[in-house]
This record gives sequence, C-alpha cells and structure tokens, in this order.
Amino acid sequence: MASESPNIELGLKSVLSDVFGHHSFREVYTSSEAITSSFGRNALSRQLKTAISFIAIDEVHLIEEWESTFRPSYKELSFIRSCLPTVPIMALSATAPLFLITSVTQHLNMPDYVLVSGSLNRPNLHFSLDSSTSISSVFHLLASMLSSVKYSKDIPKTLIFCRSKDVLYKVYIHLVYSCNSITRGTVGQYHATMTLEGRSQHYGEIKCGKQRVMVATSAFGLGVNIDDISEVILFGLPASGSELVQLAGRGGRDPLRLCLVRFVAHSQDRRLSVCNNEIVTLASNKVCLRRILVYKILHSDEPLPDSDLCCSFCNASDERPHIFQPEVDCTLPLSPIPCRSAPLRSRRVVAGQRAALRKALLELRRTAGGTRYRMRGLDSVLSMLVIDKLVKM
Repeated sequence: MASESPNIELGLKSVLSDVFGHHSFREVYTSSEAITSSFGRNALSRQLKTAISFIAIDEVHLIEEWESTFRPSYKELSFIRSCLPTVPIMALSATAPLFLITSVTQHLNMPDYVLVSGSLNRPNLHFSLDSSTSISSVFHLLASMLSSVKYSKDIPKTLIFCRSKDVLYKVYIHLVYSCNSITRGTVGQYHATMTLEGRSQHYGEIKCGKQRVMVATSAFGLGVNIDDISEVILFGLPASGSELVQLAGRGGRDPLRLCLVRFVAHSQDRRLSVCNNEIVTLASNKVCLRRILVYKILHSDEPLPDSDLCCSFCNASDERPHIFQPEVDCTLPLSPIPCRSAPLRSRRVVAGQRAALRKALLELRRTAGGTRYRMRGLDSVLSMLVIDKLVKM
C-alpha cells in the first residue's frame, strides 16, 4: 500500500469528518501507512493534536524486524512523539526480548517507559520436533481423519504454517484430496495474495468451526485469536525466532486447553541456511524444546517449573540429556530446575479445582480421541472412568 494512496487520504478525511463533526468515534484504528502519509502527518500535528489522549502501537517488534524491506512505514512511527510530546504511548508485543525492548523504546522516543511484562512460557503447549519433511508422512494422521471421520467436528482444529506459497498449495491439495463427502470444505487456505474478502471469509470459517484445518503462510500469524486450536504445525521453520514464537503462539490461547505445537524440520535441511542460529539450534539439538524457546530464542531468564507434559524429548526417555549440549552458546544462564521426564506422582485436587480439571480432561478426550494417559504407572485410555478417577484424586 503506497503511503500517498488516494484511498488512504480519502479514508482519513472520512474519519476526521466523523471525529470532529459527529464525535461518533472514541477509538480509531489505523495502519502505519495511513498515519505516516503526508495527510496523516498533517492531521496528527494539527487537527488531531488536541483530540488524542492515548496512543497504542501493537506488534512493536516489527519496527526492528521489518526495517526497510517490508512495510517501511513502521520505521517512521517515531515522528508521533514529536507531534504529540505529552500524549501517553503504549507499545505492545508478545514476542519482544529484553534487548529488542530497549531498541524499540529508543526508536519511539520513550526514555522514561514503564515495563509491564508477563510470563513468556505457556504451560498448556506441548512441543514436538518432527524430522520428516515428506508431506505424506507429516500429515498422514490428519489425512486419515479427513477421509474417515463421520462428523467434521471430530477433526481437531489445526493450523498449518508453510514457508512459501508453493509449499502451501502442495499441502492444501494433499489434504483436500484426502477429504470424504462429509469433510469436504473443512480445509482452507490463507496467504497474502488472496483478496481481502477471501481472507476474511476463511478466517471467519476457521474461527466458527466450519473449517477445521487452515493451511497458511505467516500472513495468518499476526492478530489471529482463536481459542480452540488443538494443533499448530510449522511445516518448515521460519527464518527468525521471533516469527517462530509468533506462529507457535496461535495455539494455547485458552489456558485450559492443551495444544500440540509441531516443528517440522530436518537438521540437514538446506533451507536452514537462511535461518538464524537459534532456529538451527532448535532443529539440531535433541534437548528440551521449551528451554530452547524460552532461554535461547526469547532470551528470558524465568525459571521453568517441572512439567509432565513439556515436549517430545522430555517425555520420550529418562536417558536423554537434561541440559543444552556444550556447543550451544546460551546468552543467559539456564534455570537451575532440570528439564526431565517427571516421575509419576499423584496430587490431591481440591474441590474448587475439580470443575476446571474435568472440563480440561473432557476437552482433551474430545479433541485427541483415543489418547492414552499414564496414571500411577498404568497406561490407560482416557475414558470417562479415568477422568472420574483423576478428578477425585
């Protein structure tokens, strides 16, 4: 979108007319291209100067990541402070590490900022690394479900992110051809070259459940909030750790819902040559994926608690390494709590927690079908009987 587009100026003029004529808007959402256009700058420094009481800039990590190669207008948002020196500015990001926060606040002229941060770790996400890069093998289970289920709602809601549109088409066609008469229409696609109407339609259908599988590029990664995603598959890892966290973060929006995040990449894949070292580390080291994400990619120093449901390496064997291999260069010290395959143990659930636990277990049983659960040394199907026993523990 060009910064001098007539459509942008026409839209801004319409908004200004409503703001000053009828006062019908209390909140105004705009793009960086619109606000940095010549008309937008003029409006911000003159007509809107006394009308604006608060400014929020979302996804501020993109100011550094996109630079001048994609949507360069994000880099130009620093002029806002000079136009409105006394208006509070809130800069938001779910993936910005500490070193990036410092850079972004300097760029936005926010020297006296107050940092409010939460945990970067989502305990309801289970991570898995798949070294197979064949479409038929990676999506074998999903294709089987698409061809055999009797009700489309039995297909777990799945997001599949592909690195290119060519790969997206191959995955999409493979899954569409696997559908039976009942599941036909449950697989959608989403990429930047689709029309706005097409993207809006597909987003609405995956959100409401009409579509159960969405094959997309990273264009689907920003601003997507769907709380009942059961699985996120990254078919080919992105070039940067921030983008990886952004895509993986589409899952686990509901803290009571378990979500599987699968990273599909082979350590010898030539496409890893364009990835950051942190991504190569994730694909090459057979150690705890959660620790690599939190400590190596997000550069956080928060301690990670013990978890019975962490990642494919933590749950596989007691023999796998408990810490990073020596050749991995960590910028921050690791948590003193080792990542391990936790011994089986029981914990009594208080009465107030039973309803939430039952809800989570029923949802897991519904979305994962015949998943198996280890309880007190027994490997058993997650049946209603097992759920009742777990809730009463």
